[in-house]
Amino acid sequence: MTGNFEYFVFSVFKTKALQFQDIKKRIVDLYHENFVSGKAVFISEAFSIANYYNPSVSGCKDEVFTFWKDTNYNDFTFFVSNSADGRYTLCNWLSKKICCDYLMCRMTSNDTKYIYPTNSFNYIKHGDLDTERCVLAYKEPKWTFYEKGEPASFENLRYYQKKYIKDRLNLDILKEYLSNYGIEFDKMGLNIQEYFTIRKTL
Repeated sequence: MTGNFEYFVFSVFKTKALQFQDIKKRIVDLYHENFVSGKAVFISEAFSIANYYNPSVSGCKDEVFTFWKDTNYNDFTFFVSNSADGRYTLCNWLSKKICCDYLMCRMTSNDTKYIYPTNSFNYIKHGDLDTERCVLAYKEPKWTFYEKGEPASFENLRYYQKKYIKDRLNLDILKEYLSNYGIEFDKMGLNIQEYFTIRKTL
Protein backbone atom coordinates (compact mmCIF):
# COMPACT_ATOMS: atom_id res chain seq x y z
CA MET A 1 0.00 0.00 0.00
CA THR A 2 1.19 3.48 -0.80
CA GLY A 3 0.03 6.88 0.39
CA ASN A 4 -2.18 7.82 3.32
CA PHE A 5 -5.92 7.52 3.75
CA GLU A 6 -8.57 8.68 6.15
CA TYR A 7 -11.00 5.92 5.23
CA PHE A 8 -10.56 2.85 3.03
CA VAL A 9 -12.71 -0.18 2.25
CA PHE A 10 -11.80 -3.26 0.24
CA SER A 11 -12.63 -6.96 -0.09
CA VAL A 12 -10.61 -10.08 -0.66
CA PHE A 13 -11.99 -13.32 -2.11
CA LYS A 14 -10.33 -16.67 -1.48
CA THR A 15 -10.53 -17.84 -5.08
CA LYS A 16 -7.64 -20.33 -5.01
CA ALA A 17 -7.58 -22.24 -8.32
CA LEU A 18 -10.33 -20.18 -9.96
CA GLN A 19 -8.95 -18.34 -12.97
CA PHE A 20 -9.05 -14.54 -12.85
CA GLN A 21 -10.69 -14.46 -16.29
CA ASP A 22 -13.54 -16.59 -14.90
CA ILE A 23 -14.28 -13.89 -12.34
CA LYS A 24 -14.14 -11.24 -15.05
CA LYS A 25 -16.61 -13.20 -17.16
CA ARG A 26 -19.07 -13.50 -14.27
CA ILE A 27 -18.96 -9.75 -13.66
CA VAL A 28 -19.42 -9.03 -17.37
CA ASP A 29 -22.37 -11.41 -17.47
CA LEU A 30 -23.90 -9.69 -14.43
CA TYR A 31 -23.70 -6.29 -16.14
CA HIS A 32 -24.38 -7.56 -19.65
CA GLU A 33 -27.25 -5.16 -20.33
CA ASN A 34 -25.21 -2.23 -19.04
CA PHE A 35 -22.34 -3.10 -21.39
CA VAL A 36 -24.72 -3.45 -24.34
CA SER A 37 -26.35 -0.09 -23.59
CA GLY A 38 -22.98 1.60 -23.06
CA LYS A 39 -23.68 2.31 -19.39
CA ALA A 40 -20.79 0.05 -18.38
CA VAL A 41 -17.32 0.19 -19.91
CA PHE A 42 -13.83 -1.04 -19.12
CA ILE A 43 -11.34 1.67 -18.12
CA SER A 44 -7.90 1.38 -19.68
CA GLU A 45 -6.08 3.78 -17.33
CA ALA A 46 -3.42 2.35 -15.03
CA PHE A 47 -4.81 1.10 -11.73
CA SER A 48 -3.78 2.75 -8.47
CA ILE A 49 -5.26 1.72 -5.12
CA ALA A 50 -4.76 5.28 -3.87
CA ASN A 51 -7.47 6.45 -6.27
CA TYR A 52 -9.96 4.64 -4.06
CA TYR A 53 -8.92 6.19 -0.77
CA ASN A 54 -11.60 8.23 1.05
CA PRO A 55 -14.58 7.18 -1.10
CA SER A 56 -17.55 9.48 -1.21
CA VAL A 57 -20.34 8.78 1.26
CA SER A 58 -22.79 10.62 -0.98
CA GLY A 59 -24.13 9.33 -4.26
CA CYS A 60 -21.73 9.20 -7.21
CA LYS A 61 -22.81 9.64 -10.80
CA ASP A 62 -20.52 6.83 -11.89
CA GLU A 63 -19.66 3.65 -10.05
CA VAL A 64 -16.04 2.62 -10.52
CA PHE A 65 -14.54 -0.61 -9.23
CA THR A 66 -11.48 -2.79 -9.78
CA PHE A 67 -10.67 -6.46 -9.33
CA TRP A 68 -7.00 -7.43 -9.21
CA LYS A 69 -4.57 -10.25 -8.56
CA ASP A 70 -1.31 -9.88 -6.67
CA THR A 71 1.66 -12.14 -7.34
CA ASN A 72 2.25 -12.39 -3.58
CA TYR A 73 -1.21 -13.86 -2.98
CA ASN A 74 -2.08 -16.48 -5.57
CA ASP A 75 -5.05 -17.78 -3.59
CA PHE A 76 -6.74 -14.39 -3.35
CA THR A 77 -8.55 -11.94 -5.61
CA PHE A 78 -8.90 -8.35 -4.39
CA PHE A 79 -11.67 -5.83 -4.97
CA VAL A 80 -12.02 -2.10 -4.36
CA SER A 81 -14.59 0.52 -5.37
CA ASN A 82 -15.41 4.22 -5.11
CA SER A 83 -18.40 3.41 -2.89
CA ALA A 84 -18.13 4.01 0.84
CA ASP A 85 -20.03 0.77 1.53
CA GLY A 86 -17.50 -1.22 -0.51
CA ARG A 87 -20.19 -2.52 -2.89
CA TYR A 88 -21.31 -4.90 -0.17
CA THR A 89 -24.18 -6.35 -2.23
CA LEU A 90 -21.96 -7.06 -5.24
CA CYS A 91 -19.36 -8.75 -3.04
CA ASN A 92 -22.01 -10.92 -1.39
CA TRP A 93 -23.34 -11.89 -4.82
CA LEU A 94 -19.91 -12.87 -6.14
CA SER A 95 -19.02 -14.84 -3.02
CA LYS A 96 -22.26 -16.79 -3.32
CA LYS A 97 -21.87 -17.25 -7.09
CA ILE A 98 -18.40 -18.80 -6.88
CA CYS A 99 -18.87 -20.37 -3.42
CA CYS A 100 -15.78 -18.81 -1.89
CA ASP A 101 -14.78 -17.23 1.41
CA TYR A 102 -14.60 -13.47 1.37
CA LEU A 103 -13.50 -10.78 3.79
CA MET A 104 -14.46 -7.11 3.59
CA CYS A 105 -12.62 -4.54 5.72
CA ARG A 106 -13.58 -0.94 6.42
CA MET A 107 -10.70 1.02 7.91
CA THR A 108 -10.26 4.47 9.40
CA SER A 109 -6.76 5.79 10.05
CA ASN A 110 -5.76 6.17 13.68
CA ASP A 111 -5.31 9.94 13.36
CA THR A 112 -8.41 10.49 11.24
CA LYS A 113 -10.31 13.76 11.20
CA TYR A 114 -13.48 11.97 10.11
CA ILE A 115 -16.48 12.95 12.21
CA TYR A 116 -17.75 9.36 12.24
CA PRO A 117 -14.76 6.97 12.22
CA THR A 118 -15.57 3.34 11.41
CA ASN A 119 -13.61 0.10 11.63
CA SER A 120 -15.28 -3.17 10.73
CA PHE A 121 -15.04 -6.46 8.92
CA ASN A 122 -17.54 -8.83 7.36
CA TYR A 123 -16.50 -12.44 6.76
CA ILE A 124 -18.48 -15.09 4.87
CA LYS A 125 -17.52 -18.74 4.37
CA HIS A 126 -18.02 -20.58 1.07
CA GLY A 127 -20.49 -17.98 -0.17
CA ASP A 128 -23.03 -18.94 2.50
CA LEU A 129 -24.51 -15.66 3.71
CA ASP A 130 -25.88 -17.40 6.80
CA THR A 131 -22.31 -17.80 8.07
CA GLU A 132 -21.61 -14.06 8.07
CA ARG A 133 -19.43 -12.79 10.87
CA CYS A 134 -19.55 -9.04 11.42
CA VAL A 135 -17.65 -6.94 13.95
CA LEU A 136 -18.04 -3.18 13.99
CA ALA A 137 -16.78 -0.24 16.04
CA TYR A 138 -17.95 3.21 15.01
CA LYS A 139 -18.66 6.69 16.35
CA GLU A 140 -22.01 8.33 15.46
CA PRO A 141 -21.90 10.42 17.59
CA LYS A 142 -21.00 8.09 20.50
CA TRP A 143 -18.80 5.04 20.16
CA THR A 144 -20.78 1.84 19.51
CA PHE A 145 -19.60 -1.76 19.30
CA TYR A 146 -21.51 -4.50 17.50
CA GLU A 147 -20.85 -8.10 16.60
CA LYS A 148 -22.82 -10.99 15.17
CA GLY A 149 -22.09 -14.52 13.99
CA GLU A 150 -19.56 -17.12 15.05
CA PRO A 151 -16.00 -15.79 15.61
CA ALA A 152 -13.51 -16.44 12.83
CA SER A 153 -10.21 -18.21 13.38
CA PHE A 154 -8.20 -15.02 12.70
CA GLU A 155 -9.84 -13.02 15.52
CA ASN A 156 -8.60 -12.24 19.02
CA LEU A 157 -11.72 -12.05 21.18
CA ARG A 158 -9.84 -10.48 24.08
CA TYR A 159 -9.76 -7.20 22.18
CA TYR A 160 -13.54 -6.92 22.47
CA GLN A 161 -13.32 -6.79 26.25
CA LYS A 162 -11.33 -3.54 26.31
CA LYS A 163 -12.83 -0.66 28.24
CA TYR A 164 -12.82 1.85 25.40
CA ILE A 165 -14.84 0.82 22.36
CA LYS A 166 -12.48 2.56 19.95
CA ASP A 167 -9.74 0.17 21.14
CA ARG A 168 -11.77 -2.97 20.49
CA LEU A 169 -11.42 -2.80 16.72
CA ASN A 170 -9.11 -0.32 15.02
CA LEU A 171 -6.74 -0.09 12.06
CA ASP A 172 -3.93 -1.97 13.83
CA ILE A 173 -6.24 -4.81 14.85
CA LEU A 174 -7.64 -5.11 11.33
CA LYS A 175 -4.09 -5.30 9.96
CA GLU A 176 -3.36 -8.06 12.48
CA TYR A 177 -6.47 -9.96 11.41
CA LEU A 178 -5.47 -9.65 7.77
CA SER A 179 -2.01 -10.98 8.61
CA ASN A 180 -3.59 -13.93 10.42
CA TYR A 181 -5.69 -14.48 7.30
CA GLY A 182 -2.56 -14.55 5.15
CA ILE A 183 -2.33 -10.98 3.84
CA GLU A 184 0.15 -8.29 4.84
CA PHE A 185 -1.85 -5.08 4.41
CA ASP A 186 1.14 -2.78 3.93
CA LYS A 187 2.40 -4.96 1.05
CA MET A 188 -1.01 -5.37 -0.56
CA GLY A 189 -1.12 -4.13 -4.14
CA LEU A 190 2.63 -3.70 -4.54
CA ASN A 191 2.90 -6.55 -7.04
CA ILE A 192 -0.26 -6.34 -9.13
CA GLN A 193 -0.29 -9.13 -11.69
CA GLU A 194 -3.51 -8.38 -13.58
CA TYR A 195 -6.63 -6.33 -13.09
CA PHE A 196 -9.73 -4.92 -14.71
CA THR A 197 -11.63 -1.74 -13.92
CA ILE A 198 -15.24 -1.02 -14.79
CA ARG A 199 -17.08 2.29 -14.81
CA LYS A 200 -20.86 2.00 -14.57
CA THR A 201 -23.08 5.02 -15.15
CA LEU A 202 -26.28 5.18 -13.12
